[in-house]
Amino acid sequence: MNHFTNEYHKFFTGLAKNNNKAWFDKHKRIPPDFSETAEKQPLLANKDFYVLANLDSAFIINDNLPEILMTYYFAVKPPLVFFTNAMR
Repeated sequence: MNHFTNEYHKFFTGLAKNNNKAWFDKHKRIPPDFSETAEKQPLLANKDFYVLANLDSAFIINDNLPEILMTYYFAVKPPLVFFTNAMR
């Protein structure tokens, strides 16, 4: 199942960057059991994951702010649930 739905990609695209440097801290050493997989998927080395959306300043004064925020929340909920369950 793809937890990153079309709705998610509509609002959250790409990885967060700060001056072309990822905002994420990476683990210095990967456990040997994960080293081969980490070579295929470098994101496994990240210590944290963030979801960011670039919003216009008028966003905050929109009359429909609660509805808009809930739209963003429901867009990010499937991957959030996936990662939460993966940690159990």
